[in-house]
Amino acid sequence: MKTNLSFLLALACVGVNPVLGQGMLMVDNPALPSGEANAITFSGGIFAANDMVPVSHFGDAPWPADYRTREGTNLAVGNMRAAFGTRRGDWSVGYFYRQDWLLKASRDTVDAHYLDQTNQLTSGARAFDLDYSLQGFSADGLRLAFSRANATADGGEWRWGVAASLMHGYDVRLEQAQGNLLTTVGSATLVGNRELFNTRLRAVPAAASFNAFSPGPAQDVPAGWGYSLDLGLSRNFRNGANLALAVNDVLGQIKWDRVPLITQNINGTFAGNTFNSGASAIVSGVNRYQSLTLDLKPKLRIEADYPLGETTLLARVEGVDGQWFPQVGISHAIASKWRVGLDYETRFGAAEISLRHANYYLALSSQSLKLNESQALGIAAGLSYAF
Repeated sequence: MKTNLSFLLALACVGVNPVLGQGMLMVDNPALPSGEANAITFSGGIFAANDMVPVSHFGDAPWPADYRTREGTNLAVGNMRAAFGTRRGDWSVGYFYRQDWLLKASRDTVDAHYLDQTNQLTSGARAFDLDYSLQGFSADGLRLAFSRANATADGGEWRWGVAASLMHGYDVRLEQAQGNLLTTVGSATLVGNRELFNTRLRAVPAAASFNAFSPGPAQDVPAGWGYSLDLGLSRNFRNGANLALAVNDVLGQIKWDRVPLITQNINGTFAGNTFNSGASAIVSGVNRYQSLTLDLKPKLRIEADYPLGETTLLARVEGVDGQWFPQVGISHAIASKWRVGLDYETRFGAAEISLRHANYYLALSSQSLKLNESQALGIAAGLSYAF
């Protein structure tokens, strides 16, 4: 039961996110031109953040005593991309690898997790409303994109783009749990349910563990296969201002024929200061292999930039699964083809400093100048070689 509430362990795989300045969710806009018309491109990066502890302590057990929570939904996100491809005119094709992780939990769930870690769960009287969900996966694949520009009467330009990806899925973890926990000094009552799909579960003999996967005969877990669609639109004005909209993973999904599944219904009491102490709760459910269709969560990105001489102002908002991440930024030309930028993301408080060239890009982001104390960390880089 301890790792039942240790939902954050799934982010041990937490991701890497790529691509030339795509923000924390790594949303790609296939409508935006990037560099020369004919080029070979590479991009890669990573962004990880959470509301509770520094990224470097996310997998610790226990967490630091000064962990934090917030009202409403507490988040942990991780995104990773690495891509290599070629562009010729309006068409581009390439190979990519990606990881996407999103965890949502109530404040009570986070508090119960910490108290369980530190053997303090039944040290006082409290009612906990437990509610969390986690969706994460890794995949690679091929991506084909097309974009087209149309001039406007005012000297500007409309540009639209579309990209289709064929994906080969590796790991997937899809988990959700809800329940009510009532603690007193020395004992507690738990009523709730949980469902966990996880390709990393391995069959073991039946054991008194909430995370033991005992399905009977062990079976291989084949790779998944899927697809996604990205859409983009941009408007360039004569004065150099830009508006852009992108939606990634429209109608996207990955299907696995067999994935280890644990379902549990829990009703009962236990004694002691952890979920593993003197459990007498009634647990029912199943351990089996089951097919899974993972519906990808669409990611949205809206941004606008406005030039003021050598300086450009930027406003951006990204969203996924009802969570929104506003960002503001500024960049300044320091040479004919070089710009330095500074962006700020308001949800986790992460600042990003970037250096851009027509053919190169490097960005570093953190919530704190002390990286080992930062609750948000990221790095992204890319290059484009014209031919």
